[in-house]
Amino acid sequence: SAATVDPVATRAAISALKAGGNAVDAAVAAAGVLGVVEPYSCGVGGGGVMLIYGANDHQVHTIESREAAPRAMTADSFAGLTRFEQQRVSGTSVGVPGTPRAWEKALRDYGTWTLARALKPGIDVATKGFAVDQTFFDQTDAAKAIFGDFGATSALYLDKDGTPRDVGTTVRNPSLAKTYKLPKDDAVVSIAIPKGWKVEASDESLDVTSEDDAVYINLEVNDNESLEGAIETTNGYLKRNKVNMYNEP
Repeated sequence: SAATVDPVATRAAISALKAGGNAVDAAVAAAGVLGVVEPYSCGVGGGGVMLIYGANDHQVHTIESREAAPRAMTADSFAGLTRFEQQRVSGTSVGVPGTPRAWEKALRDYGTWTLARALKPGIDVATKGFAVDQTFFDQTDAAKAIFGDFGATSALYLDKDGTPRDVGTTVRNPSLAKTYKLPKDDAVVSIAIPKGWKVEASDESLDVTSEDDAVYINLEVNDNESLEGAIETTNGYLKRNKVNMYNEP
């Protein structure tokens, strides 16, 4: 069995279980659908926390994926600002979404499906459409005042007179379906390089020493292997996909 805040997402989770997926596979499949039918509280543009109970080790595992603030953001960046709504939607409070990373990590460490497979139900709903219910109508009505700055959102969720689409109307989101199709079976994982470490890639012109607190490189990790299994570490020496990273003496 499964439970979510929306029957379409719940059916996606149950279908995933019937297809042989485990609870984590079903959870990500449902989350992908919620990003379509419950966009005001779910979606790839945000972050969150996921708790997973492991039946084998009887431990509760936590995946924290809250948005990361830009490097230039400081503790007093909002000092003196009083208009919350402007700060919320103007880009002042923008963060790097953590949800896609959480989904990928949950599946890689605890699931059996690839992210591409888990997102197929969401792609189907976004492509074929879903019926607006009263909850979706009310959420859209409450948010419509800020849609003036977001033309694509207005076109998607509002009628030409600026009111929410009527209950029972079919809404399709082809742009989100296209976004969901981006993940492939090979994931790209960002690795932080501490200050003073050196990075070399034998197949590229890359020889960088980090002078900042950390820089990031992307490593390709096959969907069927864990990050730990993909990376070899010996005496502070990291090697993966012809990329070497080590701490200079």
